[in-house]
Amino acid sequence: MTGLVKTEPIEEIQTGLCEKGCILLDDRCTIDQVEGYRRALDAGFERIVVTITGRRAFESEEIRKMASTSAGKGPVIFAVHNLGVAENQAGVLAENCDVVWACASRQVREVVGRQAKLQIGISIPVYALTDRGKRLVLNRALHFESALVMHRATLPYGPEEKLPEPLD
Repeated sequence: MTGLVKTEPIEEIQTGLCEKGCILLDDRCTIDQVEGYRRALDAGFERIVVTITGRRAFESEEIRKMASTSAGKGPVIFAVHNLGVAENQAGVLAENCDVVWACASRQVREVVGRQAKLQIGISIPVYALTDRGKRLVLNRALHFESALVMHRATLPYGPEEKLPEPLD
């Protein structure tokens, strides 16, 4: 599962998470990535990964602003569930995220893909936009069992017959 966009409270699970030291935003299962990042900072965490959805691209911008005023390297930001994002949202993702999944989004492929430093996959490409993102994607590639092909290309790369239809 690349991202969770909705859930409901289950008391036993919440209790178990609290017993393990997890930080819950509230008992209603609120999903708020900006507040989650703030709480992680307040708790003293330094290596933080935040997953956002493309339609809430503004969260990546808010998180980057918060990170610029805090000590440390800042978070790694992943963007998932990007189908249906507008061009301006894709631009915000390109400017603020480390790794972005294209899904079947034409805007992500065109806007984010052009700015990527690395693309892994063709049908549903994943774009690394920063050096940190690139290192994470390359590290993932180290663990593939099967053979890989790497070559230089202008991004985004993808033959038409390999693209999902329809692209939104």
